[in-house]
Amino acid sequence: MSNVAENFAKITAKIEEKGDAALEIAEIFQFNITGEDSGTWTVNLKEGPSCTEGENDDATCVITIADEDFLGLMAGERNGMELFATGKLKIERDAMAAMKLEKLFKM
Repeated sequence: MSNVAENFAKITAKIEEKGDAALEIAEIFQFNITGEDSGTWTVNLKEGPSCTEGENDDATCVITIADEDFLGLMAGERNGMELFATGKLKIERDAMAAMKLEKLFKM
């Protein structure tokens, strides 16, 4: 499995490729990754699109997840709803916005 930063680089490439289509999601997501490969990233699909390292006070949805669970989710080995149901994926602010992430990952 690749590391967290590499996965956010892939997300960056995907949203740059999709451009205006990514902006249709119209949300700002902040990912707080915990564990050995921890960090905070913001995926801005409202005023961008962009994916940058760091926090965003205007984030519509803040997602906290362990690095190994995030990597498993990105690899398609873990299910987001299962992670949420078991408390391994936490959502703050607008939980409904998190549902739009699936659209991004399917692009």
